[in-house]
Amino acid sequence: MAKSLPKSEKAFLTSLKRYSKKRHGYDDFFTNSIDDTLELYGDGIPMIAEKAMLASVIDEYTRQLTELLSLCGSPIEETMLYALIIVAQDNWPTVRFVREGYMYGDYNNGPETITIEPQAHIDNYRVDFLLSGESYAPKYNSLKERIVVECDGHDFHEKTKAQAKKDKKRDRDLQKLGYVVLRYTGSEVWNGALSCAYEAVSILRDKIYNNRGKNCPIKA
Repeated sequence: MAKSLPKSEKAFLTSLKRYSKKRHGYDDFFTNSIDDTLELYGDGIPMIAEKAMLASVIDEYTRQLTELLSLCGSPIEETMLYALIIVAQDNWPTVRFVREGYMYGDYNNGPETITIEPQAHIDNYRVDFLLSGESYAPKYNSLKERIVVECDGHDFHEKTKAQAKKDKKRDRDLQKLGYVVLRYTGSEVWNGALSCAYEAVSILRDKIYNNRGKNCPIKA
């Protein structure tokens, strides 16, 4: 089974409710949407068949989530992974994941695809999360953008000068390679994981559409 949320579960669920309220108008959107899906066909044989199909799908996604969580090096990274998954699934037609070179998730090719890769290797660095976004429209080349999300184990004021210097050099090196680097402190993730994830996903989408041009038929 996938790991349970860390001890900050209450803060995470509070962040989820804030995100749900902002994006969908009420704070229990995700709970209700799941309940509505399970009640789609009512009682009887259709419901039994539906539950059997859902059980198979849930088992597969549980396995995938467990594998992704195994890459996270800290509870902060686990919390950010949960948040990124929720926000990506809520905002992108196609969501994929990469674990040590193996890709899984949605196999349909929608107009927009986001890929989440924990512990990705970039040049001489290993980053907490690499987010890759791609958008495609007929008669236009697909556009790809990538950003890096880092989760600090300490708040800025808790860092030593050596740690801060090392992080700044790391960020500069990644920026030279063309990556936007978003760095979130521990308190930012604990207190607002969904807000952090939504900001990261929004910046990725903005980069794609800002580069697409005025004549593109697809608008953000």
